[in-house]
Amino acid sequence: MPSSAWFTVQPSTLAAKRDGSASALWSLRINDSSRRRETEREKERERQPEAPTVERPTVVGLIPSLMAMQPNTAEVARLYQTEFVRSARAVGALWAICTLCFAIIEVVILIQPSWVGTRELHYQGGAPPPQAGTLGLFEVCLESDWPVPECRGSLRTLTPLPAFQSPAVLVCISLAMVWSSVGCLCLFRFCNAATVYKICAWLQLTAGFCLALACVLFPDSWECAEMRELCGEGVTSFSPGNCSVHWAFVLAMLGVLDAAILATLAFVLGNRQDALLPQDGKDVTGLLLWA
Repeated sequence: MPSSAWFTVQPSTLAAKRDGSASALWSLRINDSSRRRETEREKERERQPEAPTVERPTVVGLIPSLMAMQPNTAEVARLYQTEFVRSARAVGALWAICTLCFAIIEVVILIQPSWVGTRELHYQGGAPPPQAGTLGLFEVCLESDWPVPECRGSLRTLTPLPAFQSPAVLVCISLAMVWSSVGCLCLFRFCNAATVYKICAWLQLTAGFCLALACVLFPDSWECAEMRELCGEGVTSFSPGNCSVHWAFVLAMLGVLDAAILATLAFVLGNRQDALLPQDGKDVTGLLLWA
């Protein structure tokens, strides 16, 4: 048994020794190949230039860059040299001129006694024609032999005719609103342009509403002694009898349309000014528009 056991174990031991030497030799070859590869990689790294190191920005480093990105006056000025801004400035100047003209028209509407006037009628039978004349909010003017008509009323004290007190007050309020919008044009030097445009728009919208209400109340007040004396007994509300509306009343109705157009244009200009610049750049808008 011992001899047979030795013979059975000995071949396996020799095979194990052969396998161990083969695996060791194989591991040596693998190590040599890996070393060669590492050597080649190191040589390639030495040949290639080193990439510059990129530093990650910190929160402290981002603060100056963010401050530099904020719009300053020079950048806003360059922005205002575009074609759109030139057109906006031209439209704004035209709007300001039309606002001033509308204010002057309001004064004419208030003081002129030409809201209603007599019509030229042909009478038969030799009856003398009634005396011609015109009527306004403050005066009744009748033609005479003198070049200047005879007017009754008190325009100097701004006391309207008793029947037309409500239309006169509304026209005065409209006049005050329009001239307030004209005065607000000076605020472009000191305030945000968008805010000034919107203030003027609301003032003009109020002026147009008051003037429209006056144009409605004036025909409703025709049934009075002054109108009967001038236009005959056939005068009723919204029916002038032998008279007709004159140019001052027509100008008042056109003033309502003018106020609506100017207010709409002012709202559009104000909204464009809000959308054109960022929040920090809106403070210099007025200075640049009028520079």
